[in-house]
Amino acid sequence: MKPKLSIGLPVYNGERYLGSALEALLGQTFGQFEIVLCDNASTDGTADIAARYARADARVRVHRNRRNVGGAPNFNLTFALSSGPFFKWAAHDDLHRPDYLAECMAVVERDDSVVLCHSEVELIDGDGNVTGPHDEGLTLVGSACPAVRFRDLILGDHWCTDVFGVMRRSALARTPLIASYVGSDRNLLAELGLLGRYHRVQGRLFQNRDHAERSVNATDVRSPDRATWFDPKLRGKVSLPFFRSWYEYLAAVQRAPLSARQRRDCYAALAAWLPPNRWRLRQDAEHAARHWLRSLASRQPQATS
Repeated sequence: MKPKLSIGLPVYNGERYLGSALEALLGQTFGQFEIVLCDNASTDGTADIAARYARADARVRVHRNRRNVGGAPNFNLTFALSSGPFFKWAAHDDLHRPDYLAECMAVVERDDSVVLCHSEVELIDGDGNVTGPHDEGLTLVGSACPAVRFRDLILGDHWCTDVFGVMRRSALARTPLIASYVGSDRNLLAELGLLGRYHRVQGRLFQNRDHAERSVNATDVRSPDRATWFDPKLRGKVSLPFFRSWYEYLAAVQRAPLSARQRRDCYAALAAWLPPNRWRLRQDAEHAARHWLRSLASRQPQATS
């Protein structure tokens, strides 16, 4: 029987938390789902853990990459290998309360205008201790107006935990998914907001684990290592994450099925994005200049005595 929901679980060297994440998903009160686990050529015990769960529960399907293809392509591979009309990503280190899927699925199956449903968020540390609630700060993503939702998503201060919500597959397929540039999850959420409403289920049913080994904590946004995490093909290339984000926001608005007024309002939101982010854009430009100057210097012929 085709599952109603596909859960994409991309993982690389996740042996410490993977078992707990799978237990939390397999223990959900809603059970009509598949888990598509894509192991990105892990070098620890991840493959053995994944295989053990796949043997124990037919809902778990495992694909192992022969080489590390990067975080973004591995996220997208879980979507490509899935089949359900609804989809969600799950991180190998996060946890879900038993009713998370049931609550979110009830909303998206009932209301076609909802493109993404997520719950309130609770933060946990590396040992699973609750450290407090987390408020994404998004107050207008449930609006009926796409321009209002878009403005909230690009100007609001949020951690992008909604990327782990339950999404309508038909809408997600119209986006570039997790693209191969730093911060593309934020752009994905903004584009989804142009295609439909968000809904926030009451209750802290999603536990986001914040620990030192998280990729977002381990490297700076402009670090070559951060870009390489998204896609190894970016190794050695200069990263301009904020220039790229603004450009991709613009491209999303141009792709979206909007009225003339809605499109104009989205362009106004993009203009409003520039002043508070000008220092980030300046740092992007300075970072690029340093990179190109070092590259130019390395090509200069060495003086001989």
